[in-house]
Amino acid sequence: MTKRKNVVWNLTKLCPFGCTFCCVSATYVKGFKQVFSVNDDTPVIESELSFNKQLQVIDQLDAEKFRIDFSGGDVLINPRNIDLIILASEKFGAENIGLSIPGTFTTPNNLSKLTGRINDVEITMDTTPDINYSYRPLNYAEHASDAIARLVDAGFFVGVQTVLRRENMFKETIKRLHKHLLLLGVKKWSFLKFAPVGRGYSKCENHPSDEEYRKFSDVIKHVTLNSMIEVHYQYLMPLSPARDFYCRAIKDSIGIAPDGTVSSCFWAFNQNGKPFDDVVLGKVPEDNILDILKSEKAREWLSYGKTKNYCPLKKILRGGVI
Repeated sequence: MTKRKNVVWNLTKLCPFGCTFCCVSATYVKGFKQVFSVNDDTPVIESELSFNKQLQVIDQLDAEKFRIDFSGGDVLINPRNIDLIILASEKFGAENIGLSIPGTFTTPNNLSKLTGRINDVEITMDTTPDINYSYRPLNYAEHASDAIARLVDAGFFVGVQTVLRRENMFKETIKRLHKHLLLLGVKKWSFLKFAPVGRGYSKCENHPSDEEYRKFSDVIKHVTLNSMIEVHYQYLMPLSPARDFYCRAIKDSIGIAPDGTVSSCFWAFNQNGKPFDDVVLGKVPEDNILDILKSEKAREWLSYGKTKNYCPLKKILRGGVI
């Protein structure tokens, strides 16, 4: 069976949080309020796709060749996004639908609609709720923790992503978070290397070195030894002992921005929350995504994955030529 290509689709930039290093530079919505479009041909904000345009994108994707991870912003801030997820689930199968959310709007009604429609839910949580973490808004971790409890109780497979920066790279911090996630019933715990993209573009004042990451990976391994939680490391995460990696752009994954821009690397956002020019492949639904993936630029990106330990995004962030 051919491996499915993962589509990381940021449906919206709208979010009730204003994290200082948000990779998509999310648009802050005050008051934890949901937003509603006037109709299915009108997007909730001008720069995003309408519901009917989103449906056209779904129609372009081969049901047997793609998997979709719906992300944001906060996907659940717009109720119509849940309808889109359900339609995608019917086409691709629930096992091929993922959801990444900050945890707000996980109401009983929304969870009931999503039950049986998605494979997994991922929530980012960098510390336990009792720790004041300057890179996240006040009560961010508390909202995430409460949402995880609701999701687990409703029967969802929940994974947590932890972005590692110097401020949370302490053994005691990870030990406390590990204990907390065990109590919540989290099934998978992923550790991510910080990428200075989006709102965090060029803000590297607290950016750990690869050597720091390698040393701390040993700490994580010690803390999670024999854990009931499956521990996962982002493929770019430097580990001890060192491991090799290959760029996954195009071969394994692509990104779709809220306005329909298709990118080779779903991490590569500038400070305005738009994909860097170097990663832009086209725009859906105006361009058919299957044609986009056959383009010369897409083939060029695919070739980067043949070089061991080469990350084109690093060169883009340094202002160099890929």
